[in-house]
Amino acid sequence: MAENFLNLPTQETQKEIADALKKMANIATPQDFTGSPGSEYLMAGDKQNGFYGFVQPKEFGLITANPEGKKELTATNLATAIGLTGGTAINDTVAWMKFSRKGKVLFVPVMPLRHTVTWNQIYNAGAVYGDDSVGQTPPNGRAGKRLRVDAATNSFVMDTTEGEGFTKDGAVLGAIGDIIVTRGFANAANNGEFTIAAITNSAVTVTGGTLVTEPSAPK
Repeated sequence: MAENFLNLPTQETQKEIADALKKMANIATPQDFTGSPGSEYLMAGDKQNGFYGFVQPKEFGLITANPEGKKELTATNLATAIGLTGGTAINDTVAWMKFSRKGKVLFVPVMPLRHTVTWNQIYNAGAVYGDDSVGQTPPNGRAGKRLRVDAATNSFVMDTTEGEGFTKDGAVLGAIGDIIVTRGFANAANNGEFTIAAITNSAVTVTGGTLVTEPSAPK
């Protein structure tokens, strides 16, 4: 892994790429009109699946909502901005990659920004799906095609023979009395907010609605 990091473009190389893109501006057509940081010109691909190049942290500007001294875009300050306290910041001033995906502009750091942080901690900070949503349960959620609904027990049930369940250490779904939000089930009755009445590794029994039996998504 460390050897791969050594092969990443240096800041000087990234600047050369940016300069080259600017020179191409006279013959290329801008693809990004959002005013987002980085180049407006695609280096490869198209707006459905394209790559604009690398973006340095300073190009993003300041995180104005952060306290003084924590406004520069770094891994630490970004976590502060979204309220993520779990884990430890690493690669604090790493560069980002700018992509186009299905017409949207996306930014991805070239190296991880944090370690020893759980999925639940990231989710609770609103940083899992990148669209300000609570996400979806099957087929797009964390449990994916292992999750089904059992009306007899009013429970969401997970197949634990293929992996960890609801009470995995460090990523526990919740505790009795907590509210969970479900999305993406075929039956509307299974989507919404429910209160956990009981929880085991393989089943979460809820109140707040009457569930309808629904199989897991096809594998």
